[in-house]
Amino acid sequence: VGGTVSVGVLEYAALRESELMLATGVAVAVYGLALWLFRTAGLQQLVVFVAALIAVTAGIAVAEPSWVDAAGLAVWMIGTVWARAAWVGWIRPRRTGLLIGAAAAALGPITVPDDRYGWILAIGLATAGLLVAVSIPAHETVLLGLGVVGIVAYVPRIVFQYFGDDLGAPVSLLITGVVLVAVALTIARAQRRPQPEHRQ
Repeated sequence: VGGTVSVGVLEYAALRESELMLATGVAVAVYGLALWLFRTAGLQQLVVFVAALIAVTAGIAVAEPSWVDAAGLAVWMIGTVWARAAWVGWIRPRRTGLLIGAAAAALGPITVPDDRYGWILAIGLATAGLLVAVSIPAHETVLLGLGVVGIVAYVPRIVFQYFGDDLGAPVSLLITGVVLVAVALTIARAQRRPQPEHRQ
């Protein structure tokens, strides 16, 4: 469907690349949604999610090209809403929705350039920390992994932005190490905590 729409648009309409991506993303999202409603499965959900991300980011480029560098914020917003909806059971399969939504929320802001939208990196770091905090009591190893990856990715960029090249490397290593040790200790304490007995 995506290939057919792309070829058809290229053949019969003189559109820019961003407009072509927008048309393709919308078409695939609509068709994928129909398949997803017909059969609730992870692959259908993934198609709809990726197509929606393509359509939204391309729509930003079409509406206001100067905002394209901040498209990572839109990815973060969509991922956050998607993961939350999956968490409460509004999106099925829940596991798939939680994984792809959390991945987009944790890693979307890292695509923004430091010099223009550096504050979005702080949102990404906070999201990664929240994923770690939520994953431990919920025993969600996937969220824990995404959160740790996000912390390791964001801390060096933020530190280098504010401390420069001279102090950036040692400070980022120190902060990342402290955070990872804290996460490891928290997990160890949670695993040692006695589980409540279930009554028959």
